Amino acid sequence: MKIYVLFIFLAMGTSLLGADETQSLSMHQLVGYPERADEIAMWDNSEVLIRGFLYEKADGTWILASEPDLKTCCVGSTDKITKQIALSSDFEGGYTSYAVNMKGQFRVVPKKNAEGKLIHLYELHHPTLVKNDNKKALLYTVLTGGIGSAVAITLLIQHKRRQS
Repeated sequence: MKIYVLFIFLAMGTSLLGADETQSLSMHQLVGYPERADEIAMWDNSEVLIRGFLYEKADGTWILASEPDLKTCCVGSTDKITKQIALSSDFEGGYTSYAVNMKGQFRVVPKKNAEGKLIHLYELHHPTLVKNDNKKALLYTVLTGGIGSAVAITLLIQHKRRQS
């Protein structure tokens, strides 16, 4: 009976924390297109959390790149196409010199310009900056630790009562 109560509390704690289906994706996992196209395609249409550096192109579009301190000529270049993700137009910007975490819907969408040259492979739709907020992790740790301790103490007390 007490184990069921533990599972109920854990389930409640997880739902309170807003558990979602966001998957962590690394820029390194995107390198190797088209050879690894099937492997990369499994991320298509997934809600992801990815870390990178923000750059604004001359045309006002934003790119999330794997490398810091890119020169203007490299932002959005075809040489670095597998290491950069175009952010959808609803991103409001926010240049920083440090790496940021972005959350959004990852899409594999090869796009070409008027001359037929590939301009980008990947897009992040509805991108949002994610602040490093460890409050949820702390709450979950305290919640599970407290419940675990209560269960352990209860079992120890019951064990001692049976011995007496």
